[in-house]
Amino acid sequence: SFPKDCASAIRLTMDIQNSYTLGVIQKGHLTTRGDTSTQLQTGKLRSSAYATKATASGTNVESSIGSNLFYAIYHEEGIDKTWTIKVKNKKVLANKKEGKFFGKQVTHPGLKARHMFRTGLEERADAYQAALIKDIETVFDRMI
Repeated sequence: SFPKDCASAIRLTMDIQNSYTLGVIQKGHLTTRGDTSTQLQTGKLRSSAYATKATASGTNVESSIGSNLFYAIYHEEGIDKTWTIKVKNKKVLANKKEGKFFGKQVTHPGLKARHMFRTGLEERADAYQAALIKDIETVFDRMI
C-alpha cells in the first residue's frame, strides 16, 4: 500500500540523511572554533553525538539526533545564570594548561546557547526535504 511503502522508503532515507547531518554537526559545530562551537577540550561531546535508526509505525516515521551526555543540553540551549565553582581536593582552582590560578572559588558567567544540533539540522533541512520528496514521488510513480 502507498502509506506503508512510503514510510519504508522514508525510513531508509532518514537514516542516510541523519548520517550526513551527524557529520555536519560533528565536523562543523562540535569543534574548537566558530559561533556554534562548544570550544571542545576533550572531544567527548563530539564523540557522544548520535543518530538513532529511523523507525516506521503505520504512516509515522521517527528518528533523533542528539547526545547522551548530560551537559550537551547546556551547550545547546545555554545557561543564563551564573554559579560558583569551589575547590574540592586542591589548594586552588587552576588551569594548568594556560598556567592560570584562580583562588579557592570562581563565579562562572554561564554559557551562551550554541545550538550546534539545531544549526546542523537547519543547514541540512533542504537536503532532507529533497530526498524525502524524491522517495514519495518514486513510490507514487510505481503505483500508477
